[in-house]
Amino acid sequence: MFDSIRSDIYSVFASPSWVATGIKAYPGNYQGTISNKNEFARISIIPGRSQFDSHNLTKTLTGILTLSVFVKTGAGDKRLFEIADLLDDIFEGKTLQNGTQFSSSALNVIGLDRDDPALYRGDYTITFNKFGE
Repeated sequence: MFDSIRSDIYSVFASPSWVATGIKAYPGNYQGTISNKNEFARISIIPGRSQFDSHNLTKTLTGILTLSVFVKTGAGDKRLFEIADLLDDIFEGKTLQNGTQFSSSALNVIGLDRDDPALYRGDYTITFNKFGE
């Protein structure tokens, strides 16, 4: 079930429609070179509570997807909000191919990145559920 959720989410960022945005998305623990340091996202999938129904022999898992979005400093927060709207179009209220269901989102504007003040950061979070495996 865990890998099914991961596959669902990562497939979004490998899709032609996401690639066309030009915004690269990297796993949260990525250590390689980031090709466009002006605009990118880090993906963190945070599984939460799971529950097993012994009568139906099914499992339910809830969690949070967090995307730390980085944009170039100096243009204000407009681009962060545009990217959050784009992410809402993809995730909010949607069910992905492997059955991961998303509900409501939030955007937390963090501000200047402490490691690189040339970047401005916001964290987009959205809850998910996965039923039935």
